[in-house]
Amino acid sequence: AAVEPLLGLLGDESRKVRIAAITALGSIRDQRAVGPLAQILDSGDPLFGYPCVQALGRIRGAKALRALVKATRHPNEDVRKEAGKVVRAVLGAGDMALLRGLLSDADSSVRAAAADLLEDVRAGRGPAFLEAQTYRFRGHSKSDAREYRTREEEEKWLAKCPIRRQ
Repeated sequence: AAVEPLLGLLGDESRKVRIAAITALGSIRDQRAVGPLAQILDSGDPLFGYPCVQALGRIRGAKALRALVKATRHPNEDVRKEAGKVVRAVLGAGDMALLRGLLSDADSSVRAAAADLLEDVRAGRGPAFLEAQTYRFRGHSKSDAREYRTREEEEKWLAKCPIRRQ
């Protein structure tokens, strides 16, 4: 219930009130704050960028992470650096292991995307975010009859699959 009034305070004339609202939204960790905080980040104002990055880091979630990755390209260097720190804190060591696995994937488009991402990170262009949506075409085991999904579902995913099957 406290989120709505705080969201309203993001437009207050007082900078102190806006910063306090941003900080409080981060403490509450409600996903409804992600969009408005991302919009503030997009405005490019460094005064609000830094607290928005910290708040989004506390809120977490996929949308917050996307906003944080975007903030690594913010016009203000301090905001970019803080966004990089927060993204590294949100992501774990397992994410680098996943990236290494993607670099050896059978699909050349997956390898290319992972290589581009790694190149950006190594060049200091901030942390990066790579999303790989997958679908398991086979059952959990040889005895899995896959009765929990329809033929239409499998055909839909097969049509979207970037890996050519013979």
